Amino acid sequence: MTPPTPAEKRAARLRESMPQTAKVLVAYWEENFDTLWGSPDVAATLVELGADAAEMFDLSSKYVTFLAGFMGGTPLQPELDRLLAKVAALPAYTIQPDGTVTLDPEV
Repeated sequence: MTPPTPAEKRAARLRESMPQTAKVLVAYWEENFDTLWGSPDVAATLVELGADAAEMFDLSSKYVTFLAGFMGGTPLQPELDRLLAKVAALPAYTIQPDGTVTLDPEV
């Protein structure tokens, strides 16, 4: 058997690392998402975030947009669909002018 050429090695590395990089980005986003939304008292965590909450929500939203931009329509679509489903299942909330975020009352 002939050993792989340098170009073949680089191509194999790219085939492995590019999708893995996207999966790592999703995992980091999901860890942060679950830290808030998987907590036993989301409202208390939002209070602790205070005026930083709006920035966290903005960053999360931009992150999802970024991920959707390069994952959509690729073999990574199932990963994207999973995180979009999590976002779609969020309870209603309001970003206040002072940067705090509050959960909307359930109707």
